[in-house]
Amino acid sequence: MARNFLEYDYKQNTVIDIFNDHVLKAGDKPFLKRREKEGWKDITWNQAASQVEALASYLINAGIKEKGIIPVYSGNRPEWIMADLAILSAGCADASIFHLTPSADAAQIVAETRSSICFCEGKAQADNILLRKKEIPSLKKIVVFDDPGFRDDMVISFADAVKEGASKIQKDEIKERRKTVKNSDPMTVIYTAGTAGAPKGVMLSHSNVMFTLIKYNMKQGLPEGHTVLSILPLSKAAERIMGYYSTMLDCGTIAFSRGRNSFLQDIAEVKPNFGIFNPYYAEKIYSSITGKVRKSSSLKQRLFNRSVEIGRQLAPSLMSARPLSMSQRLKYSIYSRLILARLKNVTGLSRTTGFIVSGGPILPAIHDLFWAMKIQVRKSYGLTESTTILNTDGAPGAMQVKSDGWIMPFPETEMKTTVDGEILVKGPQIMHGYFNRPQETQDMFTSDGWFKTGDLGTMDIHGYLNITDRKKDIIITSAGRKIAPMQVESAFAAHPMISQISVFGDSRKYLGALIVPDFDNLKIWASDNGIRSDSIEELITNSRVIAKYERITDKMNRFSGFAEPVKKFKLMQRQFMFEEGEATPSMRIKRKAIAAKYTKEIEALFAE
Repeated sequence: MARNFLEYDYKQNTVIDIFNDHVLKAGDKPFLKRREKEGWKDITWNQAASQVEALASYLINAGIKEKGIIPVYSGNRPEWIMADLAILSAGCADASIFHLTPSADAAQIVAETRSSICFCEGKAQADNILLRKKEIPSLKKIVVFDDPGFRDDMVISFADAVKEGASKIQKDEIKERRKTVKNSDPMTVIYTAGTAGAPKGVMLSHSNVMFTLIKYNMKQGLPEGHTVLSILPLSKAAERIMGYYSTMLDCGTIAFSRGRNSFLQDIAEVKPNFGIFNPYYAEKIYSSITGKVRKSSSLKQRLFNRSVEIGRQLAPSLMSARPLSMSQRLKYSIYSRLILARLKNVTGLSRTTGFIVSGGPILPAIHDLFWAMKIQVRKSYGLTESTTILNTDGAPGAMQVKSDGWIMPFPETEMKTTVDGEILVKGPQIMHGYFNRPQETQDMFTSDGWFKTGDLGTMDIHGYLNITDRKKDIIITSAGRKIAPMQVESAFAAHPMISQISVFGDSRKYLGALIVPDFDNLKIWASDNGIRSDSIEELITNSRVIAKYERITDKMNRFSGFAEPVKKFKLMQRQFMFEEGEATPSMRIKRKAIAAKYTKEIEALFAE
């Protein structure tokens, strides 16, 4: 039988210990799920274990030595996880590369690892590597998850690699390599796609990951065998730790979403217990629910609004087992059965107990709706360098709704702020350093060992932290006022008519902004107000639409009390995207990249 996660020791055990233990326990239960033409297909724990062992044997037979670093250049899919587990089983570490990373950057990372083998998702990623193979002298083989659709001596399909490894299984060697792994050894190198600067490889050790994983699962209190829907990139720390490894630790099932366009359908079909989302996906779920409500009768709309209000008040007590009167319980039960439970069923949230929202604040209305449905929305703060989690909400049932990040320090984590407000931390989850960048590693730590997050914030007497901005992003106006753009952007993005916003004003008299409307809500508003348009461009240049956003801007400036208001804005006709270099994979905007790309539009905001 597998051990309970409380019995694991982050100083001694590894992720492979968890996987092997749970294969014995779960056996033929589903471990991974993917959507195929005929429906969702399960890969059991036993099936995954067989492929992992064969793939680890393939790596060993190919001459991969212990403690090597093997790149994985792919989006989310079952093969990603099996490759990761095979790499760890072979006594090595992975270097994760986001699947949309450009050829030059991907090749640079592969070359930096000096690995003779690289895993790629499909033809696009393999082509990117082959295009620059002269720059990667160490590379001998590319294992492609999908059929590459072409012949090349360097390329082998995932299926063929598994078959080849299965023909010469290395059980004894795998066991011996597991014995040589130290918990201080690197387990993964995760390349950041930060909002500023060049990506760096963050080295996380086995103990970094195991500490975070064990403490995180203690906080969540999820049932054993839960199902998670994987949508955020596995190549990044948040989904890896809080989605993949956490679910594995609880002997659960990981279902892979087909992507942004199929996300809502995937939820409806999978009916997950849990998920790791950024604000973008939380808003998509909210919009789906409220969209259904808007199509119903006025009576049902009133009942919905009343249900949310009652649920918002009572659900935290219900979830934390705090006492309620009989009348309160009855009132919640009636409204829940009439409205909320039905909405949960039709949207696929009937089994969902909670979400982690990472990467920014969400609308208070979204938070209220989820809590009314008895779906806990919990926040976390952290960086890749801190194995993704430094702070998280308190115990289940605790409700910290007012925040854009009021969250309690993680267990065994020390935290303080400098005179200028920068957050410094110590803890077992802090990285060992940047891969092949000793000076940059040294620069990130104080002389007495505190890690410099680069984030600004405040802490109250109870240990709650409020994140205000990135230190490097602070705007200083021509009048010398210091403005935290993230605070302004978070406030504006909380409005249902705004999807994204990037604020500018360094050395200027006032703030200007590029605003991406929430196009779904904008179209509804336009239709309700008799505004017709044939395109997004026509819609955002409509005088009544512009006037609407002027009123929104005035309202946000007035209610938020900014030190410097947003005086001018431009409506953008599409979202800021990673593919365009304007956002990170988790959809956080890259302000400097946007400033460089939209120079003309920004200068127009400040034209006298």
